[in-house]
Amino acid sequence: MWFEPLNPVTPGHMLFVPTMHAVHRDNVLASAAFRAAYDHATTGDQYGTDFNLIVNAGPSATQTVDHLHVHYVPRRAGDGLTLPWTGQR
Repeated sequence: MWFEPLNPVTPGHMLFVPTMHAVHRDNVLASAAFRAAYDHATTGDQYGTDFNLIVNAGPSATQTVDHLHVHYVPRRAGDGLTLPWTGQR
């Protein structure tokens, strides 16, 4: 399932979340989720061709939701986003 996060960091920032509960330690589901996000990112160019796909796994990696999800973050030169981000612009 795709949806916009509560605090998108760039225009077009979306989250891909598997419909069944999954944790990052499930390599099969993590691989499938990342592949789905990559396929979405490389299909069409509504937001350009530059992007980050990000998986935050664990509290030290700024994961705040205990459910596997992949951030699709379209990028543009000068967009002002520095990584890592804190969840707020």
